Amino acid sequence: MSKIGKIGIKINNEIKINKINKNTVIISKRKKITKKLRIKYPFYFKIYKEHLIVRLKNEYKKEKNYKKLWGTYRSKIENVIKGIIKKFSKTMEIFGVGYCVKKTIIKNNIEFCNGNSHKIKYKIPKCINMYIYGENKIKLESKDIEKLTSTCSKIKKIFKKSDYKKKGIFFVKEKFSVKYRKKK
Repeated sequence: MSKIGKIGIKINNEIKINKINKNTVIISKRKKITKKLRIKYPFYFKIYKEHLIVRLKNEYKKEKNYKKLWGTYRSKIENVIKGIIKKFSKTMEIFGVGYCVKKTIIKNNIEFCNGNSHKIKYKIPKCINMYIYGENKIKLESKDIEKLTSTCSKIKKIFKKSDYKKKGIFFVKEKFSVKYRKKK
C-alpha cells in the first residue's frame, strides 16, 4: 500500500467540499466554486469528518502501478487545496553584467535584456501573477503549483547559468557554489 495515499487530506474551515459521486468532488471557498476534481476509475473519494480521503479499490491494491499513482493523486489533490487557501510563490533573481528584466505594456509579458543587441520576450500564462522588483528580481504567484514550477524552469533556461561566474537566473534561496579555474 502507498504510505502517502493512506493519509487523509485535512480540510480547512474556509473550504467546503461537495461530493457529486464517487469519482468527482467540487471544492469551493466562500460559496464560489473554485475547482472541480475528477479522479480515474480504480480510485475514489471518501469524506470523513474534516478529511478528504483518496481510496483505491481492493482488487487493485496488489498492483504496483496503482499503488504508485495512489500517492501521486493524493499529493496533487492536496496541492490544489493548498493553492486555493494560499497562493504558491517563487522569487527569482538575475545576476550578471547587462542582465535585466522589464514588464512590457502587454499584460503578462516579460522582456529580458542579456547584454546583447536583441531582447528576449517571454509570455507568462494567465493563471500566474507577476511582480518585478527593481531590474533583477521577479516574483511569480499562482494557485496551480505545477504551472508555476514549469514556468519558472522555462524562465531559468533563457539564460544559461555560468559555473565560473555567478551569471544567470537563480531562485532567491538557491545555494550556488562558484567554481574556480585551475591556476598554472
